[in-house]
Amino acid sequence: MPAKDLKNESISTRSNGRSDGKSNGARSVQAPKIPGKRYYTIGDVCALCDEQTHVLRYWEQNIPQLKPNKRRGGRRYYTYKDVVLIQKIQSMLREQGYKISGVRKWLDNQGEIEQISLIKHKMVDLRKELEEIYADLQPK
Repeated sequence: MPAKDLKNESISTRSNGRSDGKSNGARSVQAPKIPGKRYYTIGDVCALCDEQTHVLRYWEQNIPQLKPNKRRGGRRYYTYKDVVLIQKIQSMLREQGYKISGVRKWLDNQGEIEQISLIKHKMVDLRKELEEIYADLQPK
């Protein structure tokens, strides 16, 4: 399944569940533009996401989906996908009120949903192939 382009997409907050139309103070935030580089240092990511380095390191320890490449000397190099994931984690924690465990569970479910979707697409393709084979085997 192709990755969604989130460069300029608005990160929306979840509903507060109130039926009286009043807001709980949550707001929609415009994600900052991510420059088109192959790798980003931890300093670059901190500047883009307005987070401190120790926060990113903490998230790495507690959220298994966030795994930047580590090179000689332990330097971290983040990919574009890592930066988008960090922005999503930041939004969930800061604006939507999730806790770290909730973010971890949500990301686990997203992985399962993507796998299920991929399996469904493969099943549809397989069914088409089987129908073609069946049609070829039918007497004409």
